[in-house]
Amino acid sequence: MTSFISHEAPPCATIPVRIYYEDTDAGGLVHHSNYLRYFERGREHLLGCKKLTELFDESQRSFVVASMEVIYKKGAVWGDLIEVRTSTVVHSPYRGDGCALFISTETLLTATTFLCLL
Repeated sequence: MTSFISHEAPPCATIPVRIYYEDTDAGGLVHHSNYLRYFERGREHLLGCKKLTELFDESQRSFVVASMEVIYKKGAVWGDLIEVRTSTVVHSPYRGDGCALFISTETLLTATTFLCLL
């Protein structure tokens, strides 16, 4: 089986995310669980849909999050346009660390993950 994680992968993917009413809780802040969805979108952009599809089609394996640590600093609110910056550090062909920053006018939170191929 060939390696899935490439040392040639882009060092960072940046995507804009608009905060909609459906993303927020009763207090008007983004519900904490939604940041994980935004991080997943960033990871998909970093790795590429084609590469993720090829991985599953060729080996029935998936690149998954084994653990995650999130540090919340400030909540985004309805109407915000935040920037999700996703990067990875490759440790081997089958595992790596991911990091995401969620930025509006300041850093809102950071997320660090341990990723592996299963």
